[in-house]
Amino acid sequence: MGANRVIYLAPMLRESHFFEDSFENLLRRAQEAVADLRYEDALTQVLHALKLAEDAGDDLQQSRAHAKHSRILSRLSLYAEAVSAAYSALRFAGNDPAQGADALGALGTANQTLTPPEGHFKHYDEMLAKARQAGDASLEASAVRGMCIANLMSHQKHFHEGRDKNDPAMLSHASEALRLALEALRISRDTGDERSAYLGQHLQVGALIASGDLAAARGVSEQMLVTSSATVWVAESGSDRAIALKHLGDLDMLDGRLDDAESRMTQALAICESHRDVRKAADCFTVLSDISERKGDYKAALEWQRRSFDAFMQFASASARAHASATAVREGAERARAFAALQQERADRLEHSNQELALEAKRHASAALQDALTGIANRRCLDTELAALMNDRRGRGRCSLALLDIDHFKWVNDTFLHTTGDKVLRRIGAVLRECSREKDVVARFGGEEFAVIFVDIDPLEVAGACDRIRRAIADVAWSEVQPDLTVTVSLGFAHFDEAGGDVDELVKVADGRLFQAKRAGRNRAVGP
Repeated sequence: MGANRVIYLAPMLRESHFFEDSFENLLRRAQEAVADLRYEDALTQVLHALKLAEDAGDDLQQSRAHAKHSRILSRLSLYAEAVSAAYSALRFAGNDPAQGADALGALGTANQTLTPPEGHFKHYDEMLAKARQAGDASLEASAVRGMCIANLMSHQKHFHEGRDKNDPAMLSHASEALRLALEALRISRDTGDERSAYLGQHLQVGALIASGDLAAARGVSEQMLVTSSATVWVAESGSDRAIALKHLGDLDMLDGRLDDAESRMTQALAICESHRDVRKAADCFTVLSDISERKGDYKAALEWQRRSFDAFMQFASASARAHASATAVREGAERARAFAALQQERADRLEHSNQELALEAKRHASAALQDALTGIANRRCLDTELAALMNDRRGRGRCSLALLDIDHFKWVNDTFLHTTGDKVLRRIGAVLRECSREKDVVARFGGEEFAVIFVDIDPLEVAGACDRIRRAIADVAWSEVQPDLTVTVSLGFAHFDEAGGDVDELVKVADGRLFQAKRAGRNRAVGP
């Protein structure tokens, strides 16, 4: 994206005051814009800086500009584009250890959402080695914080897997996270970097909570609150005081002090809203919804939930405006899908206490990106994903689309009634999830048709993947659903590169091959 965007801006550069400005001033103004949450202005400044660096042929300046660009994109949750910019920074850094460490730091931030935490440790070890080689304490502290975050993410992953809190792996990650947070804090304080020290305390609280030491976590959070009230840089940064309040609110919830938690979160929300920090405001809305639900006020819980969803969508819209790209659409779709799933889960919990409100929340969530009957993605989600992946010219060469149609489905409905037909649709949705990888997109295309987008796959492997799906559906114990019932599917698949960048053409090609599979006798897959 970077090179194309810079070329696009070149004519404007010659007509603006940026053309005469210095590289350092442009990066400084970009950082000031980030602190003030003016991301569109920040992107403009950093891309002008990158153009100056390219004109000068200065590799290290290009690396710095790409690294800054990557960090801004990560702030906007455009992680795929951020990874691309970070790799450009790493390439231009060459053998310079300080700039190499800076580029690795940008890459680590971008990758935190895209890759499993286990893959981050080697990455931050390399960053730490380069930072020490360069003698840069700030980069060293940043690398240590990255390793701390990786441990906290691993701890959280084990928690969601249902492991016991005394599981050795969880205890190890919690204790290592605490050690690293304290080490980062020490390095920052030794160099007088108050801002980095505050970030170290932020991680220290997370590590203490993971370790189960809530009293110590509260003590550090209260120190952060005092610091945030008296320090200029915190006020300038916008919502850092809100971080301390949110920590204390989380701890109040863990202690069962719901009124105190609600008061803290309301204060944090007011700060986020006053600084136009929509993303952090969305987090506050979510926590306030949880608090209201625990207090039994389900109407308030649903209203906070709605405001959280609206705030997230506002953030996604601002991100798209700041950086109009296919990746923005794709990331927005992924996060909206996650948010819809969260709404669905909460709606289920609320249903027992207030059926009418729960059903309303469920309709709201289902209308977003999920098919109500099968629980998989709906056509709207599929179309969004197809458009985003098709626009990603670098990645679409390893993407394919398969369309599936249930053979003789009308006979199933006519013979066993539509209730059995619905059971068949749900079971096939479940089989498709089981046969697909996490990165693939499984959706209901419409009626008895389904679709699978295979992402990042060798085109030669798609035929085998489709045949595995076909056999898995045929092998289901359908007689348990209805005696004498058998179900098979026909598939047609096409590779993205066959469509010349046109989604409609891709669907048309895959649908044509599905028709060929039907005419050839059904229960088969047809590809190129």
